[in-house]
Amino acid sequence: MKFNSIIIFVNNICSVGCATCNVSAKSSNKGVLDRKKLDILLVESKINELSKYVIWTGGEPFLSFELLLYGLKKAEDLGFKSEVLTSGVWFDKDPEFIDKLKGIRDISIRISLDYEHNKKVSHKTLIKLIERSLDNKIDINFTVRKIPGVNYSPDDLFMRIKGGFSEYFLKKKSDFRWIHTIPHIPVHEDDPYISEIRDFHVSKKGCKFVYKDLVTGWDGFVYPCCGLFSVADFNGFALTEITGGFSNRIESLIKSDRLFFMIRSSGPSSLTDKVEIPDRIKWSIKSMNSCFVCNRILDNWNVNDKIV
Repeated sequence: MKFNSIIIFVNNICSVGCATCNVSAKSSNKGVLDRKKLDILLVESKINELSKYVIWTGGEPFLSFELLLYGLKKAEDLGFKSEVLTSGVWFDKDPEFIDKLKGIRDISIRISLDYEHNKKVSHKTLIKLIERSLDNKIDINFTVRKIPGVNYSPDDLFMRIKGGFSEYFLKKKSDFRWIHTIPHIPVHEDDPYISEIRDFHVSKKGCKFVYKDLVTGWDGFVYPCCGLFSVADFNGFALTEITGGFSNRIESLIKSDRLFFMIRSSGPSSLTDKVEIPDRIKWSIKSMNSCFVCNRILDNWNVNDKIV
């Protein structure tokens, strides 16, 4: 089976403290992917040609730098292309991390830009991160999240990039991968920005994110999608553990997964008559997006129940 990419959650550790983090990452967390499982994951993904691309995320992957560096070099040796998602929160303290990535082929860094991350990580810090990366021949991309009701814009940063790194700017401005713009998707009932969100309609169509990527958690398990980590007992929805031969089991396990087959084919709203949903949640899902609906339903799902 082919996947768009292999998404590796290196850890669930982060010092930014975003209120809407879908993995509830914080500095005190201890979850870090086991190196032996990382080896199995990369080697078997290569042998079975599951994907050519690896996305390294967290938490903040640079806060488990030795593991990240090991993984990037291993991925390079196996012929993968890698991209590391980061806020840059580590850069002021450990700028030399970038120097240690020099010479690794086919890697890029993707910086998160939004109100929550940039309260903690200034544009000034990011400019220094960008400069050091470009000096080391490491490509830089961005993900811009638009959070409603807040006063934040990345325009100042891009103006500085245009003025200070003109060659890079001219090269990247026509690259469709350079800037990914994404909406803010509430995944918790206490999301502080929900009151500012309007005109969400729950789709009756299937969810294109289910099994689009091979999603691997810091706990060493494979999951149907990366949004599941917002669910209280997400471990119960794991597909399989990363052990020897896991890649040979993937396709049959996906085919037998009736719960996520329904979400994939008909959307999460198709499950509303199969689980007891509290009245307060029934009311809220009428106006929320499909990811919110899916998480609320799965929060109330008995993982031992099977769909036939």
